[in-house]
Amino acid sequence: MISCLAAIALWAQETTVAPRWQVGDSVVYHKTMSTAINRGGASTRVKAQADEAVTVLQRTATGYVVAVNTLAISSQVVEGHNAVTDSLLALMTGSAALLRTRVLYATDLAGKPLDVLNWQQVQEASKRMRDTVYTWISDYAKSQHFDLAAVMSKETIDSTLQVTKERLLQVPTISPLYLYGKNVAGGEYAAYKPATQFEGAHVERVATTRKSADELLDEAMAQPMVKSLLASMPASMLPMIKEQVKAQLGQGRTTTVTTTYDFYPNGWVDKIAETSTTTETNSTTQVSTTSECVFHSWK
Repeated sequence: MISCLAAIALWAQETTVAPRWQVGDSVVYHKTMSTAINRGGASTRVKAQADEAVTVLQRTATGYVVAVNTLAISSQVVEGHNAVTDSLLALMTGSAALLRTRVLYATDLAGKPLDVLNWQQVQEASKRMRDTVYTWISDYAKSQHFDLAAVMSKETIDSTLQVTKERLLQVPTISPLYLYGKNVAGGEYAAYKPATQFEGAHVERVATTRKSADELLDEAMAQPMVKSLLASMPASMLPMIKEQVKAQLGQGRTTTVTTTYDFYPNGWVDKIAETSTTTETNSTTQVSTTSECVFHSWK
């Protein structure tokens, strides 16, 4: 009974993963991602790799300054080649330097990102990337004898692709910074084992979201690119377009994300493994990602 009470007390107190960082700590993660898209019987699979460095630059009175930098990135279609996908991946490969912007995060003592300190630099890099993507979209539209500017301005596309500070602070689930500052007791966290002197913490997360066809339709109609496209069409066509899109959405969309995190005793992430499956009418997308620490130089 005493052991059970002690375990319950430990669960109640140890509900976060604590970073025991030192200034100068540096970790490199090698990330591999496989995306499989099955739509209408056709299958496409893309594999991507990236190396991401996380370095503790400074300890402040309220937390840390942490640099996150993508060192290298590559991707290729391994199944179901098509001209559009190949061209887009070639663009990303050729513009890889634009994707390697260093982001400086200010975090709290729990490691949760609170601010982006080099926001102006990130914005400038984001603009260069948006310009590159717009040029690609425009060239593709011309190859299809489609006047992009007639129905959609560059400003509309920019507003859709723009990276906001809020988005950067909501780091993705596969980021080494994701769990810091979060309560991992119960809810979508299926399992949690706190760190000991010899073993790091272990966290398992399972999250399922469901959206109806009506919810997805409302979200789509609120997108700047869609609003701009619809504005160029006769108003009398809008009800028919909505009905057609809703019919394609069928029963809506269900997404299940399962993520496992393993940590070192000092609070650094050792490995992240995640599988995300999205199902909607006549379409299934599965993304499997593994991120592993391949080098560490913490003190």
